[in-house]
Amino acid sequence: MKKPHVVISLGDFNGIGYEIALKAMLQKSVQALAEYTLVGSFEALAAWKKIMGITMPLNFIEAAPKRRVRITPGKITAPAGAAAARSIEIAAQMCLRGEADVLVTAPIAKESFHKAGVEFPGHTEMLQSLTNAKRVTMILLSERMRVALVTIHRALRAVPGALSKKDILTKLGDLNETLHIDFASFKPRIAVLGLNPHASENGMFGDEEKTIISPAIMAARKKKILAEGPFPADGFFARWTPLKYDAILAMYHDQGLIPLKMDARGGGVNFSANLPIIRTSPDHGTAFDIAGKNRANESSFIEAIKVGLQIARNRKAHGR
Repeated sequence: MKKPHVVISLGDFNGIGYEIALKAMLQKSVQALAEYTLVGSFEALAAWKKIMGITMPLNFIEAAPKRRVRITPGKITAPAGAAAARSIEIAAQMCLRGEADVLVTAPIAKESFHKAGVEFPGHTEMLQSLTNAKRVTMILLSERMRVALVTIHRALRAVPGALSKKDILTKLGDLNETLHIDFASFKPRIAVLGLNPHASENGMFGDEEKTIISPAIMAARKKKILAEGPFPADGFFARWTPLKYDAILAMYHDQGLIPLKMDARGGGVNFSANLPIIRTSPDHGTAFDIAGKNRANESSFIEAIKVGLQIARNRKAHGR
């Protein structure tokens, strides 16, 4: 049987992306899962292989706009941002053309993107644009928990104004569909968090729960979506137990991702749901503080490969 094909965009070459990808490729258990193509800067790859003492051959596609690059581990540079952006473009196009089944992205640095003139705040928004997707939902998952976000990369002060009944209802619909198709949940149950402390305590600390979140939940139920809440975030996670809910919908980034990353303990995975391609990534960033020291842990990256391949199998079973 033909192996599935995973394409890897190697991310910022001054971070740990090349290191964790290479460490993953060295493992025979990972090699057995799929065929792989790495996309990034060839000179950066050669430099990282030298740092790590690796000689193994790899399927590789050049993505550096200027082939001559110099890696400076831990530094923000425009060439690193440009190469990372171009690698994402190439890898996404491979998936859209059916040349790869899964895209796994290594970490990028938003400041490097900015220096290179790339205006996207992160992978999620960039991939939505590259694939012409109407919407995208960020889901992070550990072995026991899945957390989706209503708002993603927004300043905290901008979150309340960004919430609407329509958007939350749409997120619940999209999340329900991806749980059913991508994660094979027959009748998924979704817990919805409130925005304010104590979910506003009946309006004492804000009215978003009453005017926006609860109406969205009620509308979702009318569509046969098993959504419950809004729950006070602190109490919900204090009493959370695995398997009661198939996913949690958080209102903003840190509300959902702090407990998720604590549960994942370095093995979490980021999944961009509702795209026409399958994209996963490790749940951490470029880790500039340890870049070039050969100390990065590849476990989250390997989990991203496994999750992506499982989603591919689930979609195939649904004829997607």
